[in-house]
Amino acid sequence: MQKFFAMTLAIVLSGMVVEAHAEGGVDCESISKLGATVMSARQAGVPMSKMLPLMKGNSVGEDMVIAAYETPKFSTKEYRVKAEMEFEDEWYLQCVKIAR
Repeated sequence: MQKFFAMTLAIVLSGMVVEAHAEGGVDCESISKLGATVMSARQAGVPMSKMLPLMKGNSVGEDMVIAAYETPKFSTKEYRVKAEMEFEDEWYLQCVKIAR
């Protein structure tokens, strides 16, 4: 159930990111939340082959999935949560830098 939720949320958030980009604005909050969701799914064991197609046509989302799967999957909850938070912050930072 958690995997299904994470994948569904990723789809919704990726649509928000694409929409924000199409409207000429950059929504760094949505991008960072998408990052957290992608990393959460990665840490929950969702296969990359299931995540990447969800981002088809969204280059930011595709890059995010690839980056998430370059990160190890951790076995303890503490490290999984830490990985999610760090990944979310890294995407927010990169977005803010680009949007300046």
